[in-house]
Parts: sequence; structure tokens; C-alpha cells
Amino acid sequence: MCDFRTAALAKLRCHLRLHVSPGNQLRHCPYCAYNTLHANTLRAHVRTHTGERPFKCNQCDYSTSYSTTLKTHMRIHSGEKPYKCQICDYSSTQSTNLRTHMRIHSGEKPYECNICEYRCVDSSTLLKHIKSHTGERAATEKKKPKTLTCEECGYKCAYQATMTVHMRTHTGERPYKCELCDYACTHITSYKNHMRMHTGDKPYKCAQCDFSTSHSSHLKRHSRRHTGERPYVCDVCKAGFTQKTHLDKHVRTQHRTDTVQA
Repeated sequence: MCDFRTAALAKLRCHLRLHVSPGNQLRHCPYCAYNTLHANTLRAHVRTHTGERPFKCNQCDYSTSYSTTLKTHMRIHSGEKPYKCQICDYSSTQSTNLRTHMRIHSGEKPYECNICEYRCVDSSTLLKHIKSHTGERAATEKKKPKTLTCEECGYKCAYQATMTVHMRTHTGERPYKCELCDYACTHITSYKNHMRMHTGDKPYKCAQCDFSTSHSSHLKRHSRRHTGERPYVCDVCKAGFTQKTHLDKHVRTQHRTDTVQA
């Protein structure tokens, strides 16, 4: 009938109504390129631009742009959990939560880390995992108190898994062993980094040039060439460097005499 194309079946069905009922006219958003056949759908969409929240909870200060979202919110007050697992006693206020839960039973893990082999059942867990590669921590994320103490050296940490890895520095245990050489280490991330030496895999890629590397720290150091960042500053002459080793060499060669005289 026309050249319209889409990957979404619902959008195709909506479009076909233009041919079946020529009187149906697309309604266009005045703020963006969004369009729809339905006036109420357009009104709800426009609220994403205006910030209007006409649907208000009568039990708390919550308000929203959508009536369906308010209906879901009200279940927090009523305790209603209509979405129930057929395998266990789990129930939820939202169908999306139930779909995520069902993956525990099916073993499905559709969210995959593009840096390592980690997989999980939902996107929020994946985002938290990715921060273990980038070192990023959400601004609102509170650090767990460090309640665990090493009896050997007084080291403190928040998680038992972290303490288990730390204890290997005392016991000398190296459970992660390379099958291709004699390398062994205490931590799985070190093992994965090592294996890339054999495979040649370089998953960390610069967004501004063709540089790639097997270590996230190497990419961070390389990126300073583009940003001009020089975080290592000499206390004597205030010269800046991209790497600590460069700063150390500078101090040894340029200020060793000054340091000795002082």
C-alpha cells in the first residue's frame, strides 16, 4: 500500500488503520517527531515534555503522568500482588517483575556483559556489574560499612568475598591457574586479564582512536592523551604527568639534588 516499514508489529497495525479507515489521521506531538492515531495516547505522551502529573495518589504525595502507573503504585498501599509465580510462592505488583523472576526458574540470563562472560537476569544487575569494570559508583549508592577485620593484619572490608581474596595474601593460595603456562593468581579478574595475553583479546577500546587493550587501566591511561588530563603533579615544580612512573622518574632526575639538600 505504501513504503512504510517498522520492526514492531503494534506500530504496523496502527499504521494499517490509515489505509483501512482513511478518516483516521495521525496526531503529531508539538515537541518532537512522535505521532499516533489516538488523542488520549498523544495527551499522555505530551506530558513527558510538559512534566504534568495529573494522576495523584490519595494516600501519599506520589503523582504520575499515566493512570496505569498510578494503578500500579496503589498496590504498594493495598498490598495487592496480582502477578503470581506458578512454580513457587513469589508474587509481585508488576508483570515485569514476575517475568524477571521466572528467569530464576528457567535459567535464562539474557543480559550479558560485553567485557567478560558475566550474565544475569535483569538490566539493573548488569549495570551494577559493569561498574566493577569501570570503577564507577552511583552517586546515590551508599557504601556498606566495613565490619569484617582480618586477624592477621587488621585489614577491613564490607564483603566476605573481598575478605576471602584478601586472606590469600597471607596464605599464599592461588586458586586461579592458567592452563597454557605456569601463571597462577589470587583473583579471577587477574586471571581473565592474563588469559587475554594468550588469546589476544582486547575488549577495552578507545572511543576517539583505534587504540584497544586488554586492561581497563591501560585504556584509562591512554585516554589522558585525548583529554589532556595529568593527575600526577610534582610537589616541587607543579609539572603534571599522565602516569605515576613518569612523575617518579621526573622527581629522581630533576629534583634529587634539591631533595638531598633540603
